[in-house]
Amino acid sequence: MGLSTNGIENGMYQEDDIENKIFSEKIDFDYKLSDWKGRSDLEVNMENVQETLVPFLGFVFRIANVKRLVNHITPEESKIFSQIDSSSLRINDIYGELPLELLRKCEGLQDLYGCFRGKLSELLSLPSISSVKWFTLQISNMSAEDFLQIAEKFIELDVNIGSRVEDQVYTKTLRIKPFVTAFANLEILNQIDRLIRMGTRNPAKHMLFYIHEELEVRMIVMIPSDIEETDYERCLRM
Repeated sequence: MGLSTNGIENGMYQEDDIENKIFSEKIDFDYKLSDWKGRSDLEVNMENVQETLVPFLGFVFRIANVKRLVNHITPEESKIFSQIDSSSLRINDIYGELPLELLRKCEGLQDLYGCFRGKLSELLSLPSISSVKWFTLQISNMSAEDFLQIAEKFIELDVNIGSRVEDQVYTKTLRIKPFVTAFANLEILNQIDRLIRMGTRNPAKHMLFYIHEELEVRMIVMIPSDIEETDYERCLRM
């Protein structure tokens, strides 16, 4: 299990076993509240932490604005977030595992970077997602309809150029036709081999869907609208 926060701002804390202080730019804690040390990161890597970790995290999130949360807590352990006594977690960016139990409680999200293992429709319907401008997600075995949901959400939120969602499928039947059909109601500008270019509501942005057959990877990426075909490879590596 692991969790870290970078850049906890403007918080005050007060507990029986620690002195009153103002949070510095970053903080660390290990094991329990009484072991708190003002250093550089908030890190948790231990067994049997739930008894002390849940109330501590609830306390931190009540009084702090977190710029970045790095979450290595496994999906099996992610129920810990639903037990935090706070209905609103002020977190800007989340990196690592992206459990629904955590995302449901967030407000002010701007950047999601990591693996999502839950139901896609639940993720995209969360109110907390409406403020996100940067997506870098890995989601396994997505269907053409799943990619359509992502494309529609990217258009709705007008996400930043470079935002992407990709999956890896262990099959050699990576056909483009189901995606051409799924994207039929979108503005398809060009379709060549295993690539589809689509327009958005923003004249400065297009979307690129691409199947990399050798790597067995499919991805959708927001790109500049003035990008040339010769620069597609650069966009896909942004």
